[in-house]
Amino acid sequence: MAYEKKSKFKQLQKAKNNGLFILCDRYPQFKVMNFNDGPLLSEYLSNKNFIIRKIAKWEFSIYKLSEIYPPDVVIRLKISDEVAFERKPDMPIDVIRKKNNAIKKISYGEKTKVYEIDTSENIDSVLIKIKNILWGL
Repeated sequence: MAYEKKSKFKQLQKAKNNGLFILCDRYPQFKVMNFNDGPLLSEYLSNKNFIIRKIAKWEFSIYKLSEIYPPDVVIRLKISDEVAFERKPDMPIDVIRKKNNAIKKISYGEKTKVYEIDTSENIDSVLIKIKNILWGL
């Protein structure tokens, strides 16, 4: 996974440098481990085994490339815990809270403009807001 992400970072940067508009549904991050396109081996960063620790550090370094290749724009879709639970009653409310709290911690640096959209509204209203952001770029 990490090797694939490294390759995609390079492809994205090349396309961006060529003036292309790139739209991703997720972007690698390293602020929240084991979550939302974050490093998966973080629990092994201080492992006693040198090889395992080295692999975990290598993976982390690839996710850290998101600082070197930050997105220009992020549209963060947010939702209240209660509305999320209404829409997905099979997901425990504590898991929803954990996910929402983790998403709030993800940042991409000063160069990235972040727009937040409340997805508690109806889908047509949310789509109009997203389109207005994209058309305004």
